[in-house]
Amino acid sequence: MDFIFNRLPAAVSDFTSMLNGSLVGVEAAIAILGAFALTWVYCRRAAQAQRFAREAEADAAQMHAQAESIQSDAEFAQANAEQAMHSAEQAQQFAAALIESATVIIIGVDVRERLRLFNQSAQKITGYTQEQLAKEDWLQTLFPGEDFAPAREGLMELMRQETGPYIETLLVAQSGEEKRISWQCRHVTYHDEPMVLLFGVDLTERELAEQERHGLERKLLDMQKLESLGVLAGGIAHDFNNLLTAILGNAQMAKIQLMRTGGAKQLQQYMVEIERTSMQAADLCKQMLAYSGQGKIEVRMLNLNQVIRDMSQLLRISVSKKVQLSFSLAHVLPMVHGDISQMRQVFMNLIINASEAISDREGFIWVSTGVVHGAKRLFRGTTVTGQPEERDYVFVEIADTGCGMSDETKARMFDPFFTTKFTGRGLGLAAVLGIIRSHGGTLELETRETEGTTFTLLFPCADAAAEPHREDEPQVMSHWSGEGLILVVDDEESVRTLTTRMLESFQFHVITACDGRDGVDKFHTHADAITAVLLDVTMPSMSGLEVLERIRTIRPHVPVIFMSGYMREGELRTLDTATDFLQKPFKLEDLQGKLRKMIDTQVGS
Repeated sequence: MDFIFNRLPAAVSDFTSMLNGSLVGVEAAIAILGAFALTWVYCRRAAQAQRFAREAEADAAQMHAQAESIQSDAEFAQANAEQAMHSAEQAQQFAAALIESATVIIIGVDVRERLRLFNQSAQKITGYTQEQLAKEDWLQTLFPGEDFAPAREGLMELMRQETGPYIETLLVAQSGEEKRISWQCRHVTYHDEPMVLLFGVDLTERELAEQERHGLERKLLDMQKLESLGVLAGGIAHDFNNLLTAILGNAQMAKIQLMRTGGAKQLQQYMVEIERTSMQAADLCKQMLAYSGQGKIEVRMLNLNQVIRDMSQLLRISVSKKVQLSFSLAHVLPMVHGDISQMRQVFMNLIINASEAISDREGFIWVSTGVVHGAKRLFRGTTVTGQPEERDYVFVEIADTGCGMSDETKARMFDPFFTTKFTGRGLGLAAVLGIIRSHGGTLELETRETEGTTFTLLFPCADAAAEPHREDEPQVMSHWSGEGLILVVDDEESVRTLTTRMLESFQFHVITACDGRDGVDKFHTHADAITAVLLDVTMPSMSGLEVLERIRTIRPHVPVIFMSGYMREGELRTLDTATDFLQKPFKLEDLQGKLRKMIDTQVGS
């Protein structure tokens, strides 16, 4: 087309020249030129139309591309919208899961104070379901009556605030149990509606744990106080026993001398009174040592059923005539390691206390025995001496229908010299506690004012069976005398002097040592000549047990008699057959009997 447009002028010029001015030729030329002109116009229009078509095609292609872009954007927007909707659903599910799995109470309340949300923790703590509370006034249900009106008002005030401080209230669960809850609130939009969320933390268990912790702290302080007083009492009793040994022994020696020389009867009577009073003071020392847990000196295998049976008649006449004393003893009871005199003291003290608690009214006292496993035993009272171990125990339970004890009395009942009775009493329960502790036992107490008291004593069962306890025959002075050399080791000069006089009255020769080291040195020097050793347990620089160990390396089977106001159970169990124990204060016949037994046994072997 462009070629025709370009060649048209040249063609017209050539054609005109060819006609050479001919008229016919001019007309023909004009006609041809007109045709060419029309052709040229049409061709020009055709070219424009073609250009417009190309432009329209280009615009159509551009519009198609734009349409495809818009469609792609729409698809992308739809995908984003679907993802956002899915994320919103996930977030809602996550929030619901958090609310339901939260360990705190979450309560949702709408603007009309209707319950809209009550999570699992709320249901677990209160015992109510959301459906149950939605049918009722939930505030009145959880905080019922006038007593809880301040709690309801406090929560209402808290919900009216955008944010507020924590408040604590009591809440009544469906079971009737009161729960202490700490509350806080937040205003939120939940499921497209405004809502107040109450968050509650259950403080009940923490409060109970705090009370238990305070209880354990008080018990620890009490035990430390008892231990300190026990150390003090043990030290005083030990020193006092040494003094009593000298007083009692010298009084007895003076009495014997007066009897031999026919001295004044009045002086002899004075000596008897000194002896009697000294023995009473010795009994007081035993109570102090028992309180300190250091008085366990005659450990044997005991059947507590038999101990109680032997005491039954004495116990019956010791209680009020209006009190009925009943025994329920197990048919078979394992043996325990124990001191029979201290066991009797414990049972007598507790039963007399039970009788006095009943006073002049009619009442009952029950004494029962049996076997329990310490760790599996259920007990709701107070364990005074620590929790029982994983082992079997023999128990003795003494229950009464007396007046019981107030919290104040119970807190001080084991204090030495504290008493609710007349002045001069008070070592009874303190001594009981010391004896139980020294036997490795446990004491449990259950009491309520006006409802009586129950003491439960737990003693570890012995590991092996043993022969029943047999009472020692009382020592009686005889004309027995011995010979040989006796070594006396004691840090108290008065005890050494008295013991020397007593031994010399039995025809023995005596050498003395003022402490453990001196005793070992003198034994080493006179080892072959020494017949027996009298040895104090508690001495400075070297204890009696250490001295015994040194002596045994020199002469393994030399007879040794320990002298002391007390020995611990573990120490007693380490004594061999060539070793015995003599408790201070002792009488002349006690020393004579021990020496005779040890020397005769040595000669017989």
